[in-house]
Amino acid sequence: MSSKLSENEHGLTYTLEAILGAVLIISTVLFFSNSLPYVAQKTGEHSKVQLMNIGRDNLDLIEVTPVVDISPGYWAGLGLIYRNYTLVADKKFVEPGENVTFTVYTLGYTEILYHNLSLKRSVLGLDTETDIGTINGTMVTNFSSVGEYNVRAIDDDESTWSNYVTIKVGHYFLDTDISGISAAGDKNVSGVVYNSTGSGIPGLKIEILDINDDPLVSFVNITEYGIIVDDCENSNLWISSGALELNSTNISESHSISVNSDSDFWLKKTISTTYNFDQNDILSFYFYSINGSETIDLELSNSSDSVTGKLTWDNTNSLNSGWNKINYILKYPYKAEGNITVEDADIIEIKVSNVNTDGDYLFDNFIAGEGRFSFIWPPDIKPGVDTASYYLQASDSINTSNRHRIIFSENGLIVSDEYVIYEGDSTFLTFSLGGSLNAFPQKTNFFDINHKRYNTFTPHDRNKISLSDPFNGNQNVKLTANTSGDYYIFYGTTGGEDPAAAAKTNTILIKVLPSDGKNTLYSDSNCGGINITQLNDYMRLNMPPYVNYNLYLINPDGTLCDDCPEFKEIINGYPTGEAVVVNKLIHLNQGSGLGFMRELRMVLWYK
Repeated sequence: MSSKLSENEHGLTYTLEAILGAVLIISTVLFFSNSLPYVAQKTGEHSKVQLMNIGRDNLDLIEVTPVVDISPGYWAGLGLIYRNYTLVADKKFVEPGENVTFTVYTLGYTEILYHNLSLKRSVLGLDTETDIGTINGTMVTNFSSVGEYNVRAIDDDESTWSNYVTIKVGHYFLDTDISGISAAGDKNVSGVVYNSTGSGIPGLKIEILDINDDPLVSFVNITEYGIIVDDCENSNLWISSGALELNSTNISESHSISVNSDSDFWLKKTISTTYNFDQNDILSFYFYSINGSETIDLELSNSSDSVTGKLTWDNTNSLNSGWNKINYILKYPYKAEGNITVEDADIIEIKVSNVNTDGDYLFDNFIAGEGRFSFIWPPDIKPGVDTASYYLQASDSINTSNRHRIIFSENGLIVSDEYVIYEGDSTFLTFSLGGSLNAFPQKTNFFDINHKRYNTFTPHDRNKISLSDPFNGNQNVKLTANTSGDYYIFYGTTGGEDPAAAAKTNTILIKVLPSDGKNTLYSDSNCGGINITQLNDYMRLNMPPYVNYNLYLINPDGTLCDDCPEFKEIINGYPTGEAVVVNKLIHLNQGSGLGFMRELRMVLWYK
């Protein structure tokens, strides 16, 4: 079953439809006083406990029920997601020739769809598609050439389609957020290169290629060897829940840190004067496993009161008995809580669980920054001459990474309020003038989205990305995403061998995440779509016939929450004097942003 929790860059929150589909709740019983009716607890102890258990079970059940089981037309009725299928890949980074398994589902459902669809791919940022083959449920395929690819599943007439999935192919994986450079903007380029285990790869050349994949600038940087955060030669710098000491068994120098334990334990160090973490860092260390069964999580936090929460990473690689290199790509925590960022972190905590053997667990050589690179876009790519598409890659004498597309423009600048959004959400694009962009655009015709001019968009295309007319003195445009995937966007005319040769701005890359990933009432992200009658009917299937109930959503000050007026309340009657109350604390979430605390309260009574 799907989890009740939704993970995004803001942390772990309950999302809005979750709440509002199950709750939304402004009882007609309550509007006279704008507070809950008096509930007298006169029921016998056994009967009261039974009612409370019934209520808790029903709230728990709603959390894990697929939304389409309650409201079959939910996703179509929501009007925010204009696709029919969900395409999933078991890998996002692969080496040339390595197999990838694609699976297709009907939008909003967890069952595999067994229906013939065409699986197609294009180079990320371009629109020419190559047919991979027919997918019926699942399909195993591979990519022979390094690069970055968009993959989707469609019907032959393109009347129905899936989301896009981005696959990056290389012997190494070059990871950067930079997709475009403008002469009028920031020219710094940074990122990290790692292998399939997440280990940063030092000593690789960072190259710039032209549109034909020929080296243009063969050497702009070398990936870094990293900095030692702790060499594990002094156990007094650490604290642990286990017995802590030095051990002569080691990977480097003279010692390692040893924790003797026969159960789960933690190891912690404050590094405020040692190193400042960065989003492009990989934190690595060596761990001596006794039997290969341990689970190792990393938590980063901050020692000050003004920074709250923590970031958590898990180790997804299997362990062997003996020494293992553990790698955490700091850009991708699997859990984020509070307001902390990677740059804020000054406390490292390693949590080791699934410990079933009494012994010495060893740690050595904590390194950060291995595989990082950074450089300034070369000045010999001259304004007025070199507006074009380029590719960034890392290489040694034999192997190369994926090729990452960057469009350089000597003209204007375009930025987005958000670069990662969910389907159904919007972001605002802002122009700055420069070069041939000497006036703000009057229309959106010359926007290029994955190598398609916006004025040539078909209705199908506009169901993926849509743009408003320019406003605010034509300086801003509102972009709305309706189909998840990665979209390269710039403003300017196109044509010829290189579609970006006449770009009037840099390129931005907008990542649109799927909104149906969790597929439960407690994990959707928009206020709409749930039929309250259908929800009530569904709950009645699991509620004993002799029990009645009302649901309420309560603000922190005890008043009723009416933040989503398009929902009608579920009302089943007036609570008797022997009613009981069960509740849950939840976060009310607008779109994909961090919401605020609410109480979901259910009042139950015997008929």
